[in-house]
Amino acid sequence: EGQKISADTIAVLAHNLTSGATLVVKANDTASWASPPLEASALIVPGIILVEASGMYRLWRLELEDADNPAGYIQVGRVGLYAAWTTTEPLDRALKDGLVDTSLVTEGPSGQRFSNLGRVDQVYELKFGLLGDQLRQELKAIYREIGKHTAVVVIPDDDLLRLPPIYAHLETDIAFTGAGGWLWRDEIMRFRETH
Repeated sequence: EGQKISADTIAVLAHNLTSGATLVVKANDTASWASPPLEASALIVPGIILVEASGMYRLWRLELEDADNPAGYIQVGRVGLYAAWTTTEPLDRALKDGLVDTSLVTEGPSGQRFSNLGRVDQVYELKFGLLGDQLRQELKAIYREIGKHTAVVVIPDDDLLRLPPIYAHLETDIAFTGAGGWLWRDEIMRFRETH
């Protein structure tokens, strides 16, 4: 009671909402929802729904409606309140978009393959190439906070349909090599979808 949560982005993951659904985020310091100080509607997309809603409030509320959902119910896997981080420095053109299959495959003496089916995860590999000292310090601070243990929502491109966001863990450490004049070169940061 009395504690406030600060966020500027709300993410809704693993949902079955249809394009005709409505999703509204509300926030207030009291349980009064008629006209709260923060109210934001979301564009319903497949995958991860992101809602820009910035503020510091005690109570946050998510209202969903999808009367024509063919499943007959609404499913949401996870909802998170996030502090978004963005940079003005562009990513290197060597952005990689890939898939990883976690299936275990063995081959018998006759050459027949046996598979223990896993899942297929989305992977993004990002790097900035040449970056300034301020960005290097920001990336180190983020790494200290999330390491490889905390999942984040990765948005590699502003076009959310061309390169959709993923809920992922960082699989690599980060390192920087001096490029002279307080500029740096970074190594690839590999984010792998988590569930």
